[in-house]
Formats: sequence, C-alpha cells, structure tokens
Amino acid sequence: MEIQPQLTYRRKSFQFKDFKKFDISKQCFEQQYCSIYKARLRVLKDYLLEKAKIKWAHNEIITLAELFERNKSDTCVIIGTLYKHQELKPSILYELSNELQLQIQPARINYASFKDILYLEDETLRIKLIGNHINIQDVVTGIVCAVCGHELENGEFLVIDWCLPGCCPKLSILDQPLETQGKILIISGLDLANNLQLLNINLLFEWITGMIGCEEVHKDIASIVCVIVAGNSIRGSVETHNYKKYFETKAHDEAIFKETANVTHKLDNLLCPLVKCCPVILMPGEFDPTSHTLPQQPLHPCILPQCSSWFQCPTHYRYHESCWTC
Repeated sequence: MEIQPQLTYRRKSFQFKDFKKFDISKQCFEQQYCSIYKARLRVLKDYLLEKAKIKWAHNEIITLAELFERNKSDTCVIIGTLYKHQELKPSILYELSNELQLQIQPARINYASFKDILYLEDETLRIKLIGNHINIQDVVTGIVCAVCGHELENGEFLVIDWCLPGCCPKLSILDQPLETQGKILIISGLDLANNLQLLNINLLFEWITGMIGCEEVHKDIASIVCVIVAGNSIRGSVETHNYKKYFETKAHDEAIFKETANVTHKLDNLLCPLVKCCPVILMPGEFDPTSHTLPQQPLHPCILPQCSSWFQCPTHYRYHESCWTC
C-alpha cells in the first residue's frame, strides 16, 4: 500500500507598511473639532454654492453676518455647519459637578431627545434653526449644508428648504483587474472576561495555525496573509464591571485590576502561537484597557509580554509583516 507524502503549505506573505497615521507622538489637547469643521466648511462651501444657485435661483445667498443687516421677512440662503445641542450628551462639566455623588448613574444607550436644538454656524456666528422641514432626529453635528428661509423677530431662522452636498464621486474599481495576493481574517469581540468557555476560541486559533483540518483546509488557511483582531478582546461591554458590583466602593478597584491582568494573560497565551506563524494586527476596542479618546492608541506591550517579544525582534521572514499592534 502506497502512502502519499504529506503536503506542506507555506503561508502567503505580503508587504505591510505602517503609515502611523493615528499615532500620537505628543499629548496635545489644543486642537479640537472646531478646526475640522472649519476645514470641512471651507472645502464644501463652493460646491454648495453651485448647488444652491441651481436649486434656489431667485434667492440671494448671504453669510450669517449679512443676515442680521437684512429685512427679516426676506427669504435668503445661508451656508454653514450644523450643530446639534443635546442635553443628554456626556460632558466633562456634568461629570465634575456630579463627582461627589455616591450612586453610579446608569449608562445611557441613546443621547437623543425631543429637546435637542439645531444650530447653523459658520466661521464667526451661529443661529438657531426651526421649522417643520427639519427632522432633528435625522441630523448629526458636523454636516455642512445650505438652508433656505428667513429670520424671525426672536432671532431664530425659519427653514423652508435645505440642500446637502451629497457624496463625493468615487472612481470605479470594476475596470481595474483584481489581484488576489491573499486573504485577511478579521476577528472582533472575543470578550475573554465573560467568555468562560474557551473551546470555540481555541478551535478558531488552532484552525488559523493549521493544527486542525484536512488538506483542503490547510491549503485554504495558507492563503491568510494577516489576522486583524479588531477590538473588544478583553471585554465586550461595560456591564462586566456592573453586574460584579466592582464600582460600589473604591476598595474593589484591586479586584478590577486583578481580573484585567488575568484576562490579558489569557489573551497573551492565545495570541502567542498565532504571531509565530502569521502576521497579527491587534486593535484596541471600546472596552479594552487603553485610551478612550479618539484616535485610540495601541495596547501597551507590557500587558502582552509573550507577543511583544515577536514585535520587538522580528525575523527576516516577517520583515515589514509582523506588526501586532495598530
């Protein structure tokens, strides 16, 4: 009886280049969203002017500064950025004012309410928008738009109609030949703090590393050039702390740190065999132990000592490939 030789599949490789677009070299909180909104308004304003001239050809397009010098009954068009004032939205001022409260307030799922107020603002001024043509629940802060209407005696702007810039045209990729250089596997929401049964997760990582499966499975797995762990690996929700009543007193903080250390050690053990055979990009999630301000920064290498050794000392095979954080 002839024994067929066992086939060996070499995993496909790819050239990975980290542009470090979201890496923060220094902590600076001087620049806020204001500069982003100004740049967006400056870019889209000319495009909105052309659309507004076509839609409202008989109405004059003015700025907010010119609006207060006109007759309030005259219909006109103004262009600016929408700002949605929400009382339920989290604020650091509210947190400081409620700092001495002993009872933890429940986390809100939705910050929208019927008391939300909509404003239109440009580089210098803002004005409150009202009217039946505006559904405040469908609007978010930061949208650049043009509105047609007139100012009321109380200083509010009654909107008759509005115009949005729309989506920018994109180049079609159907005419370009597709190059199949490999596959990317994306994993998210491991939630190791709540997932006590690790059998399914262990089977997943054994499948990626080629420890299980037949010859056809191994051939398919060899085409995976990169694995992206896309957040919430430690925890999948904030309720992990609440139902264990860790936030009742500060004395339970030590239990939180201990649980986080145990879960990160578990994640380190899971990822260690994977980074030895496949490039891994580990992204932080909303509930992972990292910064919560955007853009989120990578998980610190000290909490994953086994995996970080592969990142700090890449082999020749993983040149520009073995990046485990992003």
